Amino acid sequence: MGETLILLWGNPPCFYLMSGTTLIFGLTYRPSHVIDPKLPSHRVHIRLQTDHARLSILTLHLGSTAPFCDYQSGCFWFCSLYLLKQPGWGEAVANEEQLAILKRGVDVWNKWREDNPDVVIDLSDVDLGSPCFVDDDLTSNHANLSDANLSRANLRNANLSGANLRNANLSDAKLRNANLSGANLSCAKFNLADLSDAFLPGADLSDADLSDAILCYAKLSGTDLSSAILRRADLSHANLQRANLMSADLRNAVLSDAILSSADLRRADLSHANLQRANLMNANLRNADLIRADLSCANLFYAKLINADLSSANLTNAKHTP
Repeated sequence: MGETLILLWGNPPCFYLMSGTTLIFGLTYRPSHVIDPKLPSHRVHIRLQTDHARLSILTLHLGSTAPFCDYQSGCFWFCSLYLLKQPGWGEAVANEEQLAILKRGVDVWNKWREDNPDVVIDLSDVDLGSPCFVDDDLTSNHANLSDANLSRANLRNANLSGANLRNANLSDAKLRNANLSGANLSCAKFNLADLSDAFLPGADLSDADLSDAILCYAKLSGTDLSSAILRRADLSHANLQRANLMSADLRNAVLSDAILSSADLRRADLSHANLQRANLMNANLRNADLIRADLSCANLFYAKLINADLSSANLTNAKHTP
C-alpha cells in the first residue's frame, strides 16, 4: 500500500478520526522559522486508536508539504504525515519496513528501536526460520524484540540467544529447535507455540503464558519459570533440571519422563498433572498442589514434600526415600 499524506492543524495539532479507527503514522515536521536546511527535522511514529472522535482529515497528494498553524503563537509548521498502516486492510502480514530493518542486522535494528520507542512492532507471520536467517548474525546477540507481535511467526532453528522478548506475543509461533538461551521472555505469550527441542537454558520465562504450548524434549535447565502459566503444556521428556518453577501453574500439564531433579517447585500447582516416570530427585515440592497428579513410576528420591498435597495422587511404583 502507498503512503498517504495527511494535513494536520490545531494547537496542539489534533487528529480527528472515526470512532474505533486505528492508524499508524510516520510524521516529519519542522517550524517555519527554521531556515537552515542543515538542521534536522523531527521524525516520529504515532499510533492512534480512538473510541470517540469525529472524522475531519484532509488527504493531500503524495509528496506535498502541508503547513499547519499554531494559532496562539502564530508559528506555522511544515508537516509531512504519512499513513503507514491501517489494520484491517487485507490479511495481517509482517510490517515490511520493520522486516527490512531487521534484515540489516541486530545493531541496526536495536538502534532503530532506540530511536523509535513508540513504534508498534508487528512481525506476525514473519518467516525467520528460513536458511538466510539461521546462519547470519540477525536474530542473535541480544536483539530487542520486546512487546513485538510475533504470533504465528516461523522461528524454527532461529538464534535468539540473549534476545529481549519481554512481553512479546509469540502465540502459535513455530520455535522448534530455536536457541533462546539467556533470553528475556518474561511476561511473553507462548500459548499454543511449538517449542519442542528448543534450547532455553538460563532463559527468563517468569510470568510467561505457555498454556497449551508444546515443549517436549525442550532444554530448560536452570530456566526461570516462576509464576509461569503452563496449563495443559506438553513438557514430556523436557530437561528442567534446577529450573525455577516456584508458584508455576502446571495444572493438567504433561511432564512424563521429564527431568525435574533439583527443580524448585514450591507452591507450584501440579494438580491433575501427568508426572509418569518423571525424575524428581532432590526436587523441592514444599506446599505444592499434587491433587490427583499421576506420579506412577516417578523418581522421588530425596524430594522435599513438606506440606505438599498428594490427595488422590497416583503413586504406584513411585520410588521414594525410605
